[in-house]
Amino acid sequence: MSAVAHLVLVRFMFPRTALVILGALLVTFAAVVVIGPLRLFSTQLKLYQTMNGSLPSTEQGLRALVQEPTSSPRPARWRQLISGIPPDPWNANYIYRCPGLQHPDGYDLFSAGPDRKPNTADDDWGE
Repeated sequence: MSAVAHLVLVRFMFPRTALVILGALLVTFAAVVVIGPLRLFSTQLKLYQTMNGSLPSTEQGLRALVQEPTSSPRPARWRQLISGIPPDPWNANYIYRCPGLQHPDGYDLFSAGPDRKPNTADDDWGE
């Protein structure tokens, strides 16, 4: 039975439960949608570091993958690695910090989640 058919069956039997299940499915779907861009950004950040000797600073952010930074650290061999930075599923910017607070030897990269506030329980690190 498909998820939609299952949802219709549950809704017919327990209308209030169906709304809760639907809400959980939407949150789960959004969390899955976050994983793809975070993996893409992580891969491109590794390539950026290999090519340029350092990661972009927090100030330069993920934009450094799209547009050549003009501030320090200046990339040694910059090239555009992705065409643009899409928003997360909640239409907010992904959070990039280097050095990271959670990963001081590297970077932090995550979605602030449905509340759009970083460093809260609903942050999505794509894990």
